[in-house]
Amino acid sequence: MSSAHIRTLDGLRGVAALAVVFFHLGLWAKMPLLFSHGYLAVDFFFCLSGFVIAYAFKKRFEQGLGFWEFVALRMIRLYPIIAIGMVLGLLYTGVVSLVFRNQPFAIRDVISAFSLNIFLIPYLGFESKVGGAIYPLNSPFWSIFYEILINFAWALFLRRIPAWVFFLASVIAALIFFPLLPDFEVGGGWDQFYWGLLRVCLGFGAGLWVFELYSKGIRLPAVNSVYILGVLTIILAVPEWHNVWFDLAVVIVACPLLTLFGITAVAGNTSLRFMTFVGEISYPIYGIHRPICLGLTSVGTKAALGVFAMSGIIAFAFVASIVVAVVVSRWFDEPARKYLLARFRGFMTSKVEARSRP
Repeated sequence: MSSAHIRTLDGLRGVAALAVVFFHLGLWAKMPLLFSHGYLAVDFFFCLSGFVIAYAFKKRFEQGLGFWEFVALRMIRLYPIIAIGMVLGLLYTGVVSLVFRNQPFAIRDVISAFSLNIFLIPYLGFESKVGGAIYPLNSPFWSIFYEILINFAWALFLRRIPAWVFFLASVIAALIFFPLLPDFEVGGGWDQFYWGLLRVCLGFGAGLWVFELYSKGIRLPAVNSVYILGVLTIILAVPEWHNVWFDLAVVIVACPLLTLFGITAVAGNTSLRFMTFVGEISYPIYGIHRPICLGLTSVGTKAALGVFAMSGIIAFAFVASIVVAVVVSRWFDEPARKYLLARFRGFMTSKVEARSRP
């Protein structure tokens, strides 16, 4: 793929991340018409992840990359944002527990949650007093947990299975079980492990299937990336009309199609700059927006502000999230990943040298 095509996929991921922020702002500000289908952005993330992981690592595994090396590389990529996101979640929830004494949790519950969340240990099978999410201090990280699970499963055995087989099996399971629910907004709760697992298998499997098609030389006609971004935005912004069959169609059909179109998309310089920017902040804004947005919207709802004032708070929270995401990306995430990657490469080099000594 060319740099422009990679940036188109980054742009799609960035638009999806911004939709998640708007979706959560709508929920927390009690204005649910705002990007009502933003939760499907997570399924698009899973699809992109399936394609990108296979694209980046399949050949490297064939060339001798080991499982634990893969684990280290994935954690270097993901963990810095997890760490800063959990710290921000700790600060926000800690302040809430101290200021608002009528909360159902105390500061000791917050510290207990942090001691698990910071090590990516989820609340599964039991509920934290802080909240019902598997990561109560920063609930959006539930999808990162399942992405890590499926990444490791792919590295261990799924990459040896034809992608179409895994995707077809996931589709069949989804068509059997998801109609039991009203929509796809499920998977992040302490008692929703199997739903989360099915959701990530379906999305990630779609991405693996796209890579299989790509590997066989199958290409869709090149269209302007603006149209692809627009279609994704429209899907995620569909008003509050929840139908599980619509969600299934988006994940099974629209997500792989958008990814396939993204691979061959064309873009002008302005579009490329936009996609580069939103792609750069996509993961940071996903990881840090909850404590910022929830804190600001909580102030507005407790003050019983009107729609106009709440719209201003939503706009401010959105801009604040972008600003913090840029700062975190450029002055924490990128330097941290470069440092950790350099240390890892140094360790691997010394390991190889030690083996080669007589």
